[in-house]
Amino acid sequence: MTGARRDPKDIASQKRAEKQDALRGPGYEGKHRIGFKKVDDPFDYRPTGKAAKITVAVNELEFALNKIRRLTADQRKAGETFRDNYELAGFGRGMGQDWTRPYVDTSGYTQPEQERRSQATDFLNAAAPALGITGYALVVKVCGEGMDVDKVTAAFGWGSSKRARLYTGRRLREALTDLAIHLGLKSRKRKRS
Repeated sequence: MTGARRDPKDIASQKRAEKQDALRGPGYEGKHRIGFKKVDDPFDYRPTGKAAKITVAVNELEFALNKIRRLTADQRKAGETFRDNYELAGFGRGMGQDWTRPYVDTSGYTQPEQERRSQATDFLNAAAPALGITGYALVVKVCGEGMDVDKVTAAFGWGSSKRARLYTGRRLREALTDLAIHLGLKSRKRKRS
């Protein structure tokens, strides 16, 4: 007997499982904890620019910051704000028309999705100098792209030891503190003289 033949059903189910893993996205890793979050209603276009809020179910463990311990509430809120703006700025081209806005010259009607994307991009551009080069790169990798601290440590070439992972976590917490200060969620401590 040269070797056992595999059943075609097993091969098909394995390929199906591989496709499902690819669709789940970064940070999934088979773990889930359902939570609820308020987001802007994508189908509500008001002329004031303020969209109504709706509640959606989310996988809390998909967000890499939820796996990190010893984060303050300000750091977590800053990371969530960064993630929301990062995702909004990276969306594809929206073609929705806001017919309640006035038509200006030949430039067409203003698009609420375009305005929100522009505001998100402005937020990211303003946050970059406040975080510095390394801090911004860390926050993008963890909050924006959903990478774990272990993967970020390897991507930055800081090694794979426990000390390197702790260093990455400390630098990430410092960057999130700087982002919270930039957002006004936290005030900078003054040194006593």
